[in-house]
Amino acid sequence: VEESSLLHHVVTRPNYDRASSVDEHPIRMEPALPSEIEIKLDLSSEALESLLGSDLLGEPHEALQQSSTYFETDDRRLSEKGFSLRVRSTGASHVQTVKASGPAKSLFVRSEWEMSIEGNEPVLDHTSPLISEFGPELEVEAAFTVFIERRVWNIELNGSRLEVVVDRGDVVSGNRRSPVQEIEVELKDGDP
Repeated sequence: VEESSLLHHVVTRPNYDRASSVDEHPIRMEPALPSEIEIKLDLSSEALESLLGSDLLGEPHEALQQSSTYFETDDRRLSEKGFSLRVRSTGASHVQTVKASGPAKSLFVRSEWEMSIEGNEPVLDHTSPLISEFGPELEVEAAFTVFIERRVWNIELNGSRLEVVVDRGDVVSGNRRSPVQEIEVELKDGDP
């Protein structure tokens, strides 16, 4: 496996005592994928205003305007198989993200693939894990777009580095619009 590939493999061998033979414990190849650990909470307008008005987090390190377009197949195969495909635009920068999600809970441990792309349309080629899962004929279309103002804080706590993000904006699909207000805390480095 090339070092530059998105999917690296790790050779693992279970622990065994000296009396065991190597043949009893074959080598397994397991993917070592980038993962994220995060918790997301929806906030009421009152809770959001209270949080931002307090000095709990201080001034944000960044304030950004972002749009994130989520893509899906016409038969919803991506979400049915536990995948999401997003292109996030911040200014002239566009980042495509594919996530393989676990159970629909507030706390996720997910595999994630990110890459910078030109423009705001997804790139579905050999670098995307979606092609290996769904085949080269995969066709997707925009399902909805989230327009937000994002505030970001970087926090050191008990030897761990956390990113706290507060988003306020709207989810838009066709002529439908719904407000979104949430806080996300992501472990960037350290122990959960």
